[in-house]
Amino acid sequence: MGRVKQRKVSEYDERLQRALKALGSVNNPISVGEAAEEYEVNKRTLYRRIAGTHESRVISHQEQQRLTPAEESAIVKWCQEQDDRGFPPRLDMVRSMAIHLEEKRTGTIAATLGQQWISRFLNRHPTLASKLSCNLE
Repeated sequence: MGRVKQRKVSEYDERLQRALKALGSVNNPISVGEAAEEYEVNKRTLYRRIAGTHESRVISHQEQQRLTPAEESAIVKWCQEQDDRGFPPRLDMVRSMAIHLEEKRTGTIAATLGQQWISRFLNRHPTLASKLSCNLE
Protein backbone atom coordinates (compact mmCIF):
# COMPACT_ATOMS: atom_id res chain seq x y z
CA MET A 1 0.00 0.00 0.00
CA GLY A 2 1.11 3.50 -0.54
CA ARG A 3 0.05 7.04 0.01
CA VAL A 4 -3.36 8.14 -1.16
CA LYS A 5 -3.01 9.70 -4.57
CA GLN A 6 -5.60 11.31 -6.76
CA ARG A 7 -6.52 9.30 -9.81
CA LYS A 8 -8.51 10.77 -12.62
CA VAL A 9 -9.19 10.38 -16.28
CA SER A 10 -6.38 11.78 -18.35
CA GLU A 11 -6.66 15.36 -19.49
CA TYR A 12 -6.50 14.33 -23.12
CA ASP A 13 -9.51 12.01 -22.76
CA GLU A 14 -11.44 14.79 -21.05
CA ARG A 15 -10.64 17.22 -23.86
CA LEU A 16 -11.62 14.59 -26.41
CA GLN A 17 -14.98 14.06 -24.69
CA ARG A 18 -15.61 17.81 -24.60
CA ALA A 19 -14.77 18.07 -28.32
CA LEU A 20 -17.21 15.26 -29.13
CA LYS A 21 -19.90 17.01 -27.07
CA ALA A 22 -19.25 20.28 -28.90
CA LEU A 23 -19.59 18.51 -32.25
CA GLY A 24 -22.92 17.05 -31.18
CA SER A 25 -24.24 20.42 -30.04
CA VAL A 26 -27.16 21.74 -32.08
CA ASN A 27 -26.83 25.32 -30.81
CA ASN A 28 -23.26 25.91 -31.95
CA PRO A 29 -22.31 23.67 -34.92
CA ILE A 30 -18.57 23.58 -35.56
CA SER A 31 -16.41 21.52 -37.90
CA VAL A 32 -14.22 18.66 -36.78
CA GLY A 33 -11.09 20.66 -37.58
CA GLU A 34 -12.27 23.61 -35.49
CA ALA A 35 -13.16 21.34 -32.58
CA ALA A 36 -9.78 19.61 -32.78
CA GLU A 37 -7.99 22.93 -32.77
CA GLU A 38 -10.11 24.45 -30.01
CA TYR A 39 -9.79 21.48 -27.64
CA GLU A 40 -6.20 20.63 -28.66
CA VAL A 41 -6.86 17.06 -29.75
CA ASN A 42 -5.81 15.10 -32.81
CA LYS A 43 -8.20 15.64 -35.72
CA ARG A 44 -7.78 12.08 -36.99
CA THR A 45 -8.61 10.66 -33.54
CA LEU A 46 -11.71 12.81 -33.43
CA TYR A 47 -12.81 11.57 -36.87
CA ARG A 48 -12.27 7.96 -35.77
CA ARG A 49 -14.28 8.44 -32.58
CA ILE A 50 -17.15 9.99 -34.57
CA ALA A 51 -17.08 7.14 -37.10
CA GLY A 52 -17.06 4.59 -34.26
CA THR A 53 -14.02 2.73 -35.54
CA HIS A 54 -11.93 3.55 -32.45
CA GLU A 55 -13.01 3.73 -28.85
CA SER A 56 -11.27 5.04 -25.79
CA ARG A 57 -8.45 2.97 -24.37
CA VAL A 58 -10.53 2.09 -21.31
CA ILE A 59 -13.40 0.70 -23.34
CA SER A 60 -11.30 -1.05 -25.98
CA HIS A 61 -9.34 -3.08 -23.41
CA GLN A 62 -12.30 -4.30 -21.35
CA GLU A 63 -12.38 -7.73 -23.01
CA GLN A 64 -8.77 -8.29 -21.93
CA GLN A 65 -9.59 -7.88 -18.25
CA ARG A 66 -10.19 -10.79 -15.93
CA LEU A 67 -13.39 -9.38 -14.45
CA THR A 68 -16.42 -8.04 -16.24
CA PRO A 69 -17.39 -4.38 -15.72
CA ALA A 70 -20.35 -5.56 -13.62
CA GLU A 71 -18.06 -7.58 -11.34
CA GLU A 72 -15.70 -4.64 -10.95
CA SER A 73 -18.55 -2.30 -10.07
CA ALA A 74 -19.75 -4.88 -7.52
CA ILE A 75 -16.30 -4.84 -5.90
CA VAL A 76 -16.30 -1.03 -5.84
CA LYS A 77 -19.74 -1.02 -4.22
CA TRP A 78 -18.65 -3.65 -1.69
CA CYS A 79 -15.53 -1.62 -0.80
CA GLN A 80 -17.59 1.53 -0.29
CA GLU A 81 -20.14 -0.33 1.86
CA GLN A 82 -17.39 -1.83 4.00
CA ASP A 83 -15.84 1.62 4.42
CA ASP A 84 -19.20 3.13 5.41
CA ARG A 85 -19.50 0.47 8.11
CA GLY A 86 -16.08 1.43 9.46
CA PHE A 87 -14.19 -1.62 8.17
CA PRO A 88 -12.37 -0.59 5.00
CA PRO A 89 -11.15 -3.70 3.16
CA ARG A 90 -7.46 -4.47 2.92
CA LEU A 91 -5.91 -5.00 -0.49
CA ASP A 92 -5.73 -8.76 0.03
CA MET A 93 -9.47 -8.79 0.79
CA VAL A 94 -10.20 -6.98 -2.48
CA ARG A 95 -7.99 -9.46 -4.32
CA SER A 96 -9.74 -12.45 -2.76
CA MET A 97 -13.15 -10.94 -3.58
CA ALA A 98 -12.09 -10.61 -7.23
CA ILE A 99 -10.94 -14.23 -7.34
CA HIS A 100 -14.20 -15.33 -5.68
CA LEU A 101 -16.31 -13.47 -8.26
CA GLU A 102 -14.31 -14.92 -11.14
CA GLU A 103 -14.65 -18.44 -9.75
CA LYS A 104 -18.38 -17.93 -9.32
CA ARG A 105 -18.75 -16.79 -12.96
CA THR A 106 -16.53 -19.43 -14.59
CA GLY A 107 -17.26 -22.35 -12.26
CA THR A 108 -13.57 -23.30 -12.14
CA ILE A 109 -10.76 -22.49 -9.77
CA ALA A 110 -9.31 -19.16 -10.84
CA ALA A 111 -5.59 -18.58 -11.22
CA THR A 112 -4.01 -15.99 -9.00
CA LEU A 113 -4.19 -12.38 -10.11
CA GLY A 114 -1.13 -10.58 -11.42
CA GLN A 115 1.15 -8.45 -9.26
CA GLN A 116 -0.11 -5.19 -10.74
CA TRP A 117 -3.82 -6.11 -10.79
CA ILE A 118 -4.74 -4.13 -7.68
CA SER A 119 -2.96 -0.95 -8.81
CA ARG A 120 -4.60 -1.15 -12.25
CA PHE A 121 -7.96 -1.78 -10.60
CA LEU A 122 -7.49 1.33 -8.47
CA ASN A 123 -6.50 3.32 -11.57
CA ARG A 124 -9.69 2.23 -13.32
CA HIS A 125 -11.79 3.26 -10.31
CA PRO A 126 -10.61 6.67 -9.08
CA THR A 127 -13.24 6.76 -6.30
CA LEU A 128 -11.17 4.17 -4.44
CA ALA A 129 -7.74 4.75 -2.93
CA SER A 130 -5.31 2.75 -0.85
CA LYS A 131 -4.03 4.19 2.38
CA LEU A 132 -1.76 3.05 5.18
CA SER A 133 -3.61 2.48 8.40
CA CYS A 134 -2.40 3.80 11.71
CA ASN A 135 -3.03 2.75 15.31
CA LEU A 136 -5.26 4.80 17.55
CA GLU A 137 -3.63 6.17 20.66
